[in-house]
Amino acid sequence: SAVRTTRMPVRTTRHKDVTLDLHADVASWNPNAAHTRTLVVGTYELDEATQVRHGKLYTYHVSGDVGDVGDVGDAGDVGDVGDVGDDLCLECKHDAVDLPGIFDLHCMESPTCPTTVALALADGSVRLIDVSTGMQAATTGPDEVRMWNTDTYEDCTVAHAAPTPLQAMALTVDTRSSSSPESPTSSTSIAASYSDGSVKLFDVAPGGALVPGRTWAAHTLEAWMATWSTAPSRAGNVVYTGGDDAVFQAWDVRERSDSGEPSRLFVDRKTHGAGVTSVGELGSDHAVMTGSYDNILRIWDWRNSTRPVVQASLDLGGGVWRLKPKPDDPNVLLAATMYDGFKVVRVDRDGGGVRVEQLAEFPAQKTDKTLAYGASWCREPGLEGLAATCSFYDNLLSLWSVEML
Repeated sequence: SAVRTTRMPVRTTRHKDVTLDLHADVASWNPNAAHTRTLVVGTYELDEATQVRHGKLYTYHVSGDVGDVGDVGDAGDVGDVGDVGDDLCLECKHDAVDLPGIFDLHCMESPTCPTTVALALADGSVRLIDVSTGMQAATTGPDEVRMWNTDTYEDCTVAHAAPTPLQAMALTVDTRSSSSPESPTSSTSIAASYSDGSVKLFDVAPGGALVPGRTWAAHTLEAWMATWSTAPSRAGNVVYTGGDDAVFQAWDVRERSDSGEPSRLFVDRKTHGAGVTSVGELGSDHAVMTGSYDNILRIWDWRNSTRPVVQASLDLGGGVWRLKPKPDDPNVLLAATMYDGFKVVRVDRDGGGVRVEQLAEFPAQKTDKTLAYGASWCREPGLEGLAATCSFYDNLLSLWSVEML
């Protein structure tokens, strides 16, 4: 099942499959040093009889290394798929945590909260969970999962930000931390999007309380995405949003418009042919990517801050639910394309032009009974090509690697 859409030789290798109890839909590797082998996975499933949305949170530790693939054919082929069974060991660190359905989760990148995960849940809440791993267990006893209350600083079993007035579901969550070893007390902020089209900001107070900030109606339909800009000129100041209304926007949260919402830096209502489901940056101050239900990955140039332009695009064959840049090369993207599986894509920027090409796909989860949803790259040095993916309906968590030959 080789994919030959580029002359660059690429090999994808399947390492592990784990079937979970509920539909798997989101995964996130921990980005913090000493925890980069920790993988957090969320599930979501609707009980048709009771109409209750259930979820479970899993925490895994990955040991071992990506080994030799063996004979997978001509090394010049693109998209060759190998199969390795025991090079990596995937260990569940504790019992899964029962929660409302998990739509999204994000491991916070912070030296002061290195094992904290933010979650967007089907009951409309945003929760912070500290998933303690082996390092902490060495001094405190058994691994534990600690949740923080939003009203007090005491540990408790339920922790959430108040649901929206109409009980809208929380759909995505993203965190931004200005913490550093030189400034360990700096604050962390959270952006969350909701099924009623609203976006909310929260600050994380000392002790872990979530302090509600600004809320505004960003979209007329579901707000599928809200994410912080990480570009040096905008970090902590700009939030991108995308919605089912096919609108892509950027907001300056430092400023307030006459209506009380943040100042809108730009809005695009015409480019996407369907809902905007993924937004992110590509490691530069002006390159932004969007994914949509219209199957198209688009690369935008934002040097004109009020009117960004599409520099390149590629039809990925399925709704582009998530786009994740590779940690050691942000021009290589892992794309979850819903009914068309998981793809690896490269963005080339040479001589002022931009070109997007598909390098490979992971075909094992490409059937009419699955949905490619969760996607995340490992940050462990030497394992930057290791990816975790989650597919809906077949409940499958998979580990696979990408090697540029």
